[in-house]
Amino acid sequence: MVILELLIVIVLLILLPLSIGATIFPEYALSVEKEESAHNRKSAGPAAVMLCLVTGNIVMWAVFQLAAVPCTLMKKSLTTAIVIWVTGIAAFIALRSSTCHIYPVLNLTEGWRRNPRTGAEGAAAKKHRDKGLAVLLILAAAVILVQCLIYIFGMHLDQDDSRFIANAVDAWQNDRLAGVNAANGNPSPDTIYGDYIKDSISPWSYYLAMMAKLCMIHPAAFAHTVFAPYLLVVSYCICFLLGGQLFMHDRRKTALFVLIYAICLTFFGGSTRTSGEFTLFRIWQGKAVVAAIGIPLIFLEFIWLYRSAEKQALPAERSGFLRIFSILLIADLACCLLSGMGIVLSAMMIGAMDLWYLIAVRKPVRFLLLLLTCAPSVVYALLTLSLKG
Repeated sequence: MVILELLIVIVLLILLPLSIGATIFPEYALSVEKEESAHNRKSAGPAAVMLCLVTGNIVMWAVFQLAAVPCTLMKKSLTTAIVIWVTGIAAFIALRSSTCHIYPVLNLTEGWRRNPRTGAEGAAAKKHRDKGLAVLLILAAAVILVQCLIYIFGMHLDQDDSRFIANAVDAWQNDRLAGVNAANGNPSPDTIYGDYIKDSISPWSYYLAMMAKLCMIHPAAFAHTVFAPYLLVVSYCICFLLGGQLFMHDRRKTALFVLIYAICLTFFGGSTRTSGEFTLFRIWQGKAVVAAIGIPLIFLEFIWLYRSAEKQALPAERSGFLRIFSILLIADLACCLLSGMGIVLSAMMIGAMDLWYLIAVRKPVRFLLLLLTCAPSVVYALLTLSLKG
């Protein structure tokens, strides 16, 4: 049974996101064009794997948001939401697999090597750089591993678990959505109000219930022991990718950036409202995922968009913009799943970065188009207000 659970976890948390990400970034998977030479194919290096893992997860979250909100408002079962989610994921993979050739190659790992030197000087410099990089990567991996082991072998509980985990456990046990008041255990009323609205519009708890049900693991154990270190690793993947963009793919500076970030998180847990506390103590909660994954991902996409606008020719740049626009739209939809805070903060982050992008590249048409990626936040915010009214 344990082996079966482990295999399901590997499929749902690793293979499925990577497969979805590979349909969005086909240049990192098998070559799309048969006549393309092996020399021109993009290497599926660490950055490519991280990128596919991150984008695959946000697609999974976004599809569940579309499936779960109607099911929750109509008092449908968790099984119904799971069936719709599985169907949506299968349809997305099939659609992207058939149309992935429309995107040109856009390599995030391009330029990871410095200007080469020749002769003995080049060999000595390369050996010195490799040693320094290896030390930085080992130190960063050690800090991240310790943080993951704390999640796996330690335990942290707070008052928020009385709602988030309680909702997940009720959905997992009774196959229902929004069926109980997590504060007192009473059946939920027919009319949605108060905290029921937040749980219905941002049903992250039910995503935990779904994954726990599919993995055949209790939701509390899944959230605290399995999903928490996994989300932590995903957040560091975004940090790694962001470092590559900020430091022009200098591997040593990127590794040092990740190491400093990991150390800062370790010692920034003195309050219940710091980023370190949210990331290292309760990342399974939706608002913590917004802080650790959602907002940094939006920042990464705008940096990537700015870099691509600088380097690519107009036709390729236009197609690259289309892909990043799609990812931003999906990311905003995924943030809506995480929490009410995600609905607001993702729109604010996109608006702020979009204004920066307008100032940097002076393309007002793109500025207006990028504002459309806030559409999910606007829709769910209006839906929340209508339910409160």
